[in-house]
Amino acid sequence: MKNRSPLYRLVPVIVFILSSIQGRADFVRTISGPEGLSNNSVLSLTQDTSGRIWIGTCEGLNIWNGQTMLSFNGGRENDLSLSGNLVEKIHPYMDGMFWVVTDYGLDLVGDGRVHKRFTQFSGMYRLLSSEEESTLVLTKSNHLFAYDGEKEVFTEIERPDILKYEEVLSSGTTADGKLYILTTKGLLDSTPPPSK
Repeated sequence: MKNRSPLYRLVPVIVFILSSIQGRADFVRTISGPEGLSNNSVLSLTQDTSGRIWIGTCEGLNIWNGQTMLSFNGGRENDLSLSGNLVEKIHPYMDGMFWVVTDYGLDLVGDGRVHKRFTQFSGMYRLLSSEEESTLVLTKSNHLFAYDGEKEVFTEIERPDILKYEEVLSSGTTADGKLYILTTKGLLDSTPPPSK
């Protein structure tokens, strides 16, 4: 009997793994330029309750419904025009609306159009948003603004000393809609302290 290398025993395993990967490749779909994606450099990604994929790129926002792409870009003055092209973050707001953080402002997008542009937030700022509670914007100069959904405006509010732009690392929401902010000093939450 010939002395065979142990690698020969791995051939069936490798063939099985490759055939398994090939079988699963049928469920993978590439979305790029031919499907209407504005840029292959994707910076943010989310999915809405209707199953549409929201894709933030270096050249705008794209919404993919599985068949067609709707694109939003900066520089035009119409319902598909964002305040800027560089989409850094997409965050759910309410009723199918999303906050879109761009390099030249904050936009409220939904129903296939840009509803509102807030260009006063161009440059560096942090969006701190909870679907159920509030939307806050913290600027690099440590000014804190809250969104009034009825008036559709941001108003400056008093900033807690513990909340500083340079110390904010990230923010998020819990399943019950509470806003949490991760800072270099710890985790802040929007739950009011218990009454004494």
